[in-house]
Formats: sequence, structure tokens, C-alpha cells
Amino acid sequence: HRRDFCDQVFRAGVFVERVIQEQRAAAPDREIGMVSEGNLMGCWDAERLAQVVANLVGNAVHHGDPRTPVTVQLDGLSPDTLVLTVENAGTIDPDILPFVFDPFRGAPGHRGRSDGLGLGLYIVQQIVRAHHGVIDARSDAGRTRFTVTIPKSSTPAAGPAEGADVGAPPDAEISVAPDGDTMRRA
Repeated sequence: HRRDFCDQVFRAGVFVERVIQEQRAAAPDREIGMVSEGNLMGCWDAERLAQVVANLVGNAVHHGDPRTPVTVQLDGLSPDTLVLTVENAGTIDPDILPFVFDPFRGAPGHRGRSDGLGLGLYIVQQIVRAHHGVIDARSDAGRTRFTVTIPKSSTPAAGPAEGADVGAPPDAEISVAPDGDTMRRA
């Protein structure tokens, strides 16, 4: 029996802002900024997408350079897709990057902290696929960026939506306020 995620329409900014507030409370010494633009309304399993955001932002806070902010961007400019980007300073080892979504492939210890079992990004990928979306990880030029693209109206996939093409967002430059406040570009 397939449950339709579209039982209720959500504004993505609401659950993303909630997760960011939780992350700020958990790591008050870290700056986390959020910017958004476009129509952020869509039909999703908001709790599962909040789990995606919590994992990606938590990883950025945990592994990123603590001297620089974590940036969360929501792009709803496309009429059919929402793009979530989480970016931080610091890079993922190029030998590990191709495997970051594989289960039980946790990265070696970082700054003396345990990095868990290596299931977080695998679970994130499965949630994104269940929403007929795609997730991409890039790490170069001193920055790491995870980009999630999902349709604004989703029903759960019978299986992973391998290679699903849900469109690409237009390139946009968005700045984050130094105090981490949400900024919206006109």
C-alpha cells in the first residue's frame, strides 16, 4: 500500500528553520545561516525531510571548519522542484567522497570524535530517493556542498529513484547575513 506524501502542503522553510534552530541550540558556538527564495510550498513527508536537513546540517557543523558559517539554502524558483543546499568550509577526502552514501562506510575519526556507523548519509539518500529526488555531494576548493533536489509534489517511490531527473535549479548567488538571519533576495 503506497501512502501519498501529499496529505498536507508544507512550506519547506518552516521545517528547515525548525531544524536550524535545534542545531543552533545544540552548537551555540557555530554560525548557521539560512537563505531562501521562490515558492517553497510542496507536498512531502515533512518529518522525513526534516531528518534529511538535520543530518546534513549536523554533519556540516560536526565536520566543517568551526571558524566559518554553515550555509543552508532553499531554492524554490523552479515551479516543479525544490533545491536544498547545505555548504560548509572544509573538504571530504577525495578517496572517501564517492562512497559517502554507502552504508557502514563511516569516515575515519575527525578531531578525536566518533563518526558513528556510517548510516546517516545512506538514510538521507534513501529518504530523498523515496521522494523521487536526487542528492549530490561535492567537495573541492576548500568547501563541501550537499545538494538535494526534490519535486514539489511527491509520492513515495516503490524503490529508489536511481538517476531520477527532477531538473536543475538556476544558478543564483545568495549571501548570508553575518548573524545568520534568514535573508530573502527580491
